[in-house]
Amino acid sequence: MIRKNEKGSLTVEAAIFISLFIVFFASLMNLTDAVRAQVLIQNAVTQTAKELSQYSYILTKTGVVEASNRTYVKAKGFKDDVESVANDTIQIANAIEDGAVTGDIGSSMDTILEASQNMSGTLDSYIENPENVFAGALAVAKDGLQSAVKTQIIGAITKSRLKTHLASSGWDPDELLKRLGVKNGLNGIDFSESKWFDGGSQDIVIVAKYTIKIKTMFKEVDLPQFKVCGSTRIW
Repeated sequence: MIRKNEKGSLTVEAAIFISLFIVFFASLMNLTDAVRAQVLIQNAVTQTAKELSQYSYILTKTGVVEASNRTYVKAKGFKDDVESVANDTIQIANAIEDGAVTGDIGSSMDTILEASQNMSGTLDSYIENPENVFAGALAVAKDGLQSAVKTQIIGAITKSRLKTHLASSGWDPDELLKRLGVKNGLNGIDFSESKWFDGGSQDIVIVAKYTIKIKTMFKEVDLPQFKVCGSTRIW
């Protein structure tokens, strides 16, 4: 026979259990949406990599890829020279400071002379032909511009693929991604780590980074950043 106080106890326990179950179920649904968003973005990234591989075949035949790689090599050489001079300058400054502190001028002078010779050798070609400075700076600018443009192209094609895949759902693609928890929807996907025949490579690597936010009983919480990747090679 169940007493009245026992009935009350069962009611409280049932209420607690149901509340916890609702919270768990809601969290599970949010995670399901996050997985669905990841599948959709991964599929779009993979399709974009395939399309870029086909486009790149044409760019290879027309010499665009080769020209881009030549610019990269020249830009890298100029960057390396600038970095070398900067490192030699720092080394000279440190040697002077160490000599002043320790009083070991002889050891410091050896370091200063070696760094100075390295710096002189690096700068000789630029001093003899100042056009090399402008040519190197221009190559660096072109290399940076090409990377930025290629990243924009990758992002645009991937977003187009996403729109195509999501259009059949009847939802606006941007709104659907937001509904699935992707922060800022299509505009919240970052493609800045993507690479398209960069640095003489024949690889196409598309990286999409985004943040998922889920709703809890109390507030919205951002999950750790998601990252999906698709890669292939130029035909």
